[in-house]
Amino acid sequence: MEFSLLFMFLTWTAVMTYLTFGIERDRTMLFPDYYFVAERRLVNHTIATKYVKNFDDCELLCYLNDSCVSANFKKDPENGGIAYACELNNATHLEHEVDLITDIVFYYRGSEVGYNLKLVQ
Repeated sequence: MEFSLLFMFLTWTAVMTYLTFGIERDRTMLFPDYYFVAERRLVNHTIATKYVKNFDDCELLCYLNDSCVSANFKKDPENGGIAYACELNNATHLEHEVDLITDIVFYYRGSEVGYNLKLVQ
C-alpha cells in the first residue's frame, strides 16, 4: 500500500514537472515579489476567471495559459466556500498603469515572461 502511494506521488510529480517545465513550452515566467500589490486589481484585460484554493494555484493557471501575464486574486472565498476567484489577465501594470485600480478585496500579481530563455518585461 505504501509503495503504491509513493509510486503514484512520484508519477504525478514527474507528469506535473513535464507539463509545467517541458521544453516544448519554451516559456519562462517569473512572479517577482516587487510585482505583487495588495488591494489593487488590473481591469479591462481579464481573459478568464477560474476558481482556486490558493494564490499559488492562481499563478500556476496563469503560467499554463500562454496568453496570461498577470493575475488578480480575490482575498475572500466565493459565497463563504473555499474557492477563491482568480482572474487571468493578458496585460500587466507596466503597459496599462491606468487600469491598475484600487480594490480592497483583491491582490494583483504581475509577471516577467521570457521566451527562449530571454526575459521580456
